[in-house]
Amino acid sequence: MPKPAITRVSSMVIDSNYNDLNSKNNGFYAPQLTQAQINAIPASTLKNGAIVYNATSAVYQIYQSGQWGILAAGIGGGASSTVGSAILVGGTVIVNTAYVTANSNIFLQTEGAIGDADVGNVRVSATVAGTSFTITSTENADTSTVRWFIVNS
Repeated sequence: MPKPAITRVSSMVIDSNYNDLNSKNNGFYAPQLTQAQINAIPASTLKNGAIVYNATSAVYQIYQSGQWGILAAGIGGGASSTVGSAILVGGTVIVNTAYVTANSNIFLQTEGAIGDADVGNVRVSATVAGTSFTITSTENADTSTVRWFIVNS
């Protein structure tokens, strides 16, 4: 699928559908490229801070110091997610994401209030690098929703 042409007009950036990409009514549109297209970009044309959306692996990538790194992976709990939510069943849930590493910082927030019936304190009780992590509540009957995000440094 061809990407729309983008034209710079003064301080405005206009796409082929005449949308002002600088408008407060639109988001930022990173180029969506396959891994092969990203690999084909001549290094001599890249500058630190270049951002692309890798359509092959569904991640945002940023160019820094001669290499591409993952800026953020997909959201919503998919296989390459860095952000999502999970529902506890019997006080535990396994979250499948290839983005987790042995050194990941995983932040959790429960939607239920601590002290509500069957809502406990949650923690990451196990990680399997490149595969999943397990969220466990101090309450065995906890069925609350837990929002999570991963930061890898």
